[in-house]
Amino acid sequence: MNRKNSRELLAELQRRAGYVSREEQEAVLGSIKFPSEFGNAMEVYNQGIKGVEEKLPTKYQDPGEYVLLEHIFEDIRSFVKNLKTDDKRIKELPDIPTFGTVKMGSFSAQISGSGEGDYLILFANGMFGFANLLSKVIGDSFVLIKEENFYSFSTDFDQIKIRLEEKKEIQRHFNDLMMGYMIRENAHAARQYFPSRQLSAIASIIREGMEIFVAAHEYAHLILGHLSSDTRRIRVTGEGEKNLRESQEEDDEIKESIYNWKDEVEADSLAVIITMGVMTQKGYDRALSFMGPGTAMLGMELLEGLENLKEGRDPQTPRNSKTHPSGNLRKQVMYEIVKTDVPEALNLMESIEKIVQYLWMNYLEFYKNMEEATKK
Repeated sequence: MNRKNSRELLAELQRRAGYVSREEQEAVLGSIKFPSEFGNAMEVYNQGIKGVEEKLPTKYQDPGEYVLLEHIFEDIRSFVKNLKTDDKRIKELPDIPTFGTVKMGSFSAQISGSGEGDYLILFANGMFGFANLLSKVIGDSFVLIKEENFYSFSTDFDQIKIRLEEKKEIQRHFNDLMMGYMIRENAHAARQYFPSRQLSAIASIIREGMEIFVAAHEYAHLILGHLSSDTRRIRVTGEGEKNLRESQEEDDEIKESIYNWKDEVEADSLAVIITMGVMTQKGYDRALSFMGPGTAMLGMELLEGLENLKEGRDPQTPRNSKTHPSGNLRKQVMYEIVKTDVPEALNLMESIEKIVQYLWMNYLEFYKNMEEATKK
């Protein structure tokens, strides 16, 4: 039986997930008569897409998501090529592998490969939406301080709590994001919104750091040689899990293997260094550069809590698995990395944790009331 290469496997997973090829999209769009006020907007859009199409790994890949990931990996590669380390496993920087997006029902990414140099990093298509909405909720929670010629923000949670109590829409946006995952398992089910211009800058720093960290974590597995001897199974949920199971049964493509916790912690540790390096190259200080990785782990804790809710378990219980330690445990290990050299990063994360915990506890009350109302 012929084994699929990384691009063929990505295309198969996207096809099984119901993705529509570019040719099919163009055929549908070509049959639609757009209002005259659109002018040549579709023509301009199609011209822009054509400049990207030749780079796409499959005919199903969303061009916008691919371009965003391409920029992220360019930044990662730029930093890592000059990385100085005593780790003897890092002898030669591996090429950025094939990457793409697919419906996976989670804020996650996975790497798979045969150990023969052909690897695939697969990102949940909802990852960008989740990072965007969670970072906006957190950014919008901070209290602006007007200085003489600029704005800063307060991390005093007493002031933040007053803002959260007064600005009820922040809680509604958070609830909307959580319910999007509870019902549809996708952040895109939640409504988009725009925070204030000044606070959107904080949200952008968090979002960008989260995206870089997730990509850097998967690339770190490759850098550290975690995939050299076995094929990792791509783990997804919902419909994606069914598609992968069928693919495994048909092609024997994706073999089960156990990720050990040591690999995950090592990949997290290197990903933190990479993310903070990329962010500082962009001009952010080191404390702000840690907000993304720290918030990524808070996001994972939230999703673990939602899974507990759906299973009727205590939503506050950490979820450790055979393959991954809980988000809380991984977060604590990451905090150890920065606590000596960048203690102000932990002070900042303490405020973010309090914001998320406040919103989460209110969401649990909201969910409880909603559940009770449906039983009447």
